[in-house]
Amino acid sequence: MKTATVGTTITERKRGRPAIDFEIRRFIRREASQNKMLAPGERLPIRVLAYEIHEKLLVRYKGSKRAKIPKVGTIQKEIQKCYKSLGDIDKPWSVQSLSDFPISPEALPTVLRLWVRRRELLGRDLTIRQAQWVARLYALAKDIHISDLAFIADRYADHEGMSESSESRPLLPDKSLDLALFELMTGEVISSERAEKILGHKETSDAMQWEPEVNKWANEVLGEMVPIRVLLREMREKGGKK
Repeated sequence: MKTATVGTTITERKRGRPAIDFEIRRFIRREASQNKMLAPGERLPIRVLAYEIHEKLLVRYKGSKRAKIPKVGTIQKEIQKCYKSLGDIDKPWSVQSLSDFPISPEALPTVLRLWVRRRELLGRDLTIRQAQWVARLYALAKDIHISDLAFIADRYADHEGMSESSESRPLLPDKSLDLALFELMTGEVISSERAEKILGHKETSDAMQWEPEVNKWANEVLGEMVPIRVLLREMREKGGKK
């Protein structure tokens, strides 16, 4: 897999239509999902939301020659596809969700911590899908910063949702993500050479900065994407453990 500066993992190309970069598609889906969660009176019209996302992408990838920003019309179609694919599992999480989407009692405190953090810092809801992934990985919260747990859980949730909604299954960097999870769980640092041997290819620079509103430092590496393991390592070094 070749090295690139922005989102090297992309969906398969449909005949006659250029593929949208996987990370850009992930960004569109996240913005669309958040908008869909709002009350009908607060929700932006699809066309307006498409313009807003387009502007955010221009800012996010400013100066990057490799990023191909979709046109507003293309973004609008992606939003519509996202809306159609969203199910109950993509709705906002609450304790009441446990009746239909149970998680273990042991994981509930960690899920609640992240729910409070998301609401307090970003004014956003934790989705049921995200909460389920947090619950699956909650034991990590004992040893690592909760931001790392949120990052990993969010990406697994996004990959799952993208796989369900895509007309052609995206080429997800599951092995790289799993290797990042291994490092977090064991504390063992994997070199690039060793990572290449484990993965069977050179590690892709697939990691998009998570929530730049929170991680201001992320802007410093915009256009110089690094493997997800390295990104998480930098997050720990700058944010410390909690």
